[in-house]
Amino acid sequence: MKPISQKPAEPQRSAGWEWLLCGVLLSATMLNYADRQALPMMAARVKTELKLNNQQYGQVEGIFGLAFGVGALVCGILADWISVRWLFPLLMLAWSAAGFATGWVETFSALWVTRMMLGLFEAGHWPCSLRTTQRVFHPARRPLANSILQGGAPIGAILPSLLILMLVTDEAGSWRQVFWYLALWGVPWAIVWLVAVRASDLERPVLQTVDADQGGEALMQELPFFRILLTRRFLLLLFVVMCINLTWHYVRVWMPIALEENLGYTSAQVQKFFIAYWTATFIGSLSAGWLTSQLAKRAWPVHSARLAVFFGFSVVTSLAAVAAFLPGGWLFVGIMLLIGFGSLGLFPIYYSLNQELSAKHQGKVGGSLGFAAWFILYFIHPRIGWLMDNFPDRRPYLFAAVGLLPLIACAALAVLWGRRPEQH
Repeated sequence: MKPISQKPAEPQRSAGWEWLLCGVLLSATMLNYADRQALPMMAARVKTELKLNNQQYGQVEGIFGLAFGVGALVCGILADWISVRWLFPLLMLAWSAAGFATGWVETFSALWVTRMMLGLFEAGHWPCSLRTTQRVFHPARRPLANSILQGGAPIGAILPSLLILMLVTDEAGSWRQVFWYLALWGVPWAIVWLVAVRASDLERPVLQTVDADQGGEALMQELPFFRILLTRRFLLLLFVVMCINLTWHYVRVWMPIALEENLGYTSAQVQKFFIAYWTATFIGSLSAGWLTSQLAKRAWPVHSARLAVFFGFSVVTSLAAVAAFLPGGWLFVGIMLLIGFGSLGLFPIYYSLNQELSAKHQGKVGGSLGFAAWFILYFIHPRIGWLMDNFPDRRPYLFAAVGLLPLIACAALAVLWGRRPEQH
């Protein structure tokens, strides 16, 4: 299929505004991850005070994942129906309220409910954000915009560690303040979003790439939503997102506990380790987008550039097969930082591929993929907790296996993405 000549109208906003938009989206991801990551970073402390075992903690993480998946689907439908200009700040305020409530829990059941509500509303961040970058940015620039968007995740993950070091003491319940402080930032973000973004910014036509080998782009060609679910590319991305999410969330959820309970790190050392780890993931996310844009500037077809970067970052992430069998120490820490660099760099590429499937149904497409990935995590986290309780010696093998999943996903992309099929 040849690219058609019609292009979207030139944007009425300046390049400076586009950078501002990237900063606003980055800060939304930052708050999303800060509210989410506060619990894993204090998991050992919370487990002790609330008298939870690993399987119960796995159930809490599991219900967060299931709610996140359901929320991704529901919010994806809403994002295609309601203006994201209004939907996004409403969701921000809702998940901030759920995070604030987490600071008051006293029982396993209460923690389970608040994490469920947090996951349900936080899920809306991604359909809203990806619908925004899809409409504002050219395909060659979307990986960079998505990498800045994703770059808020490690900054948000660092924030709880900094607050823990400042606020959490030996006094029982001091960990609760972390949830309260983080939740308060949702209100100013919602105000900034409404001031910075106009409805017309989110109504632009969308370009897509049309040839994986030779390059080129055209206005997005649409299929009915339920037909998209049966296309090769949707099913391929379903596999890819499961692979990269399993790798990323294994480290996010279980590594803090492993460092403290299996490798002998103190709570303060765990916080400092993850400050360094999240910093490495931030650099990795930005690097993936920057590298893709640089390859595109050097006349690489957009898809070839995306695939090359995905492969390189998958190789780096596969170092988990080495780190899994190392004792704690400088070598272990160094390799873990590389793993963090590689694992988050995979997501901007995935998001850019996700945005190739539809403009009209972008929210539902992204939400469906997110639902499937988190639905799987709902069953996996309790199972991992059970393995940790009953077969702790299998932990290294599990970590090594999940670290290799992105390479498998990359091979599938290389073989199955192919040329865009003709639409009728």
